[in-house]
Amino acid sequence: MRRRLLVALACLVAAVGLGLQLASDPGEVVITRGPWMVRMNLALFVLALGAALLLACAALRGVAVLWRAPARLRARSREA
Repeated sequence: MRRRLLVALACLVAAVGLGLQLASDPGEVVITRGPWMVRMNLALFVLALGAALLLACAALRGVAVLWRAPARLRARSREA
């Protein structure tokens, strides 16, 4: 699973880097909330969004492993 996440992150970074090099005007994303305003390049926004998605997938995978841990411990104690 880790290898898949690393490959996905590497592909995401490569795609964003290629997009930054090839686009003459990559665009801009503006996020506002009240008095706060954040401006960033579209490619960097996509990179951050993709990284957040990969992090969420890894976190869900970790929670799933921890969720099954008590059942595994009970099964091992029955075998012993």
